[in-house]
Amino acid sequence: MKKKSLIELVLTAILIVVLLFAVNNAIKRPKRSAPPAVNPGVKNIPLAADKIPKTKAAQAAMPVKHQYQIQEEEGQKLELKRDPFAAIAPVVAKSQAAEASSITLSGILWDENNPLAIINNKVVKKADSVSGCRVIEIKRNSVVLNDGTRDFELKLGR
Repeated sequence: MKKKSLIELVLTAILIVVLLFAVNNAIKRPKRSAPPAVNPGVKNIPLAADKIPKTKAAQAAMPVKHQYQIQEEEGQKLELKRDPFAAIAPVVAKSQAAEASSITLSGILWDENNPLAIINNKVVKKADSVSGCRVIEIKRNSVVLNDGTRDFELKLGR
């Protein structure tokens, strides 16, 4: 019985020592602080690898205006091959009624709850008007319009 209580006493002492080391390390560890924000409302744009200062102190000292000037200079050096917003020859389908009134369906943005269509370069939804016609229904591959007298369908070509 005496041997068992001695083992419990030694084990308790070891656990107390481990607990003291853990508490000591937690107290000594410096708290991490967030880097100072140069301008909290402005998102910093990453610089080219050769223009990024190597030390954190030099990075923090670099003014935001200087970062934007560097980005502007690099952007002016770029040679653009084509306009990324220009259409690449969209597939356009016209119905007979739409040809008469020059309505073109350029695309459909399909969503079960909120489908949209691009008609005459304008994004429309159900019940919107475009070129004097009301959008009645937007389907996956077509749009039903009403010109005030009858319904007609614009089909999207593939």
